[in-house]
Amino acid sequence: MILSLIQVNLIISQTIPANRANNSFGLRQKCTSRNERGRGPLPTFFGICAFFKQQDWLDSEAMKFYNYYNGINWRIGGRIRIED
Repeated sequence: MILSLIQVNLIISQTIPANRANNSFGLRQKCTSRNERGRGPLPTFFGICAFFKQQDWLDSEAMKFYNYYNGINWRIGGRIRIED
């Protein structure tokens, strides 16, 4: 499955938890923002899984998506941060 940039931004914007303090999943609790300049929080794996289930996509695709973008530090082209 190939996702367009619009779909990637949609997934990220819908999977970022509204309040990081109430995130019970324990993912990325140490880092509350994307970087020191105050950009928003990173999406969680469970949030992405929930979005993929909502769209009736496979869990394995959610895992691939999360692992890929987490591996490249949520950047496009190695420089531009993915933002919603």
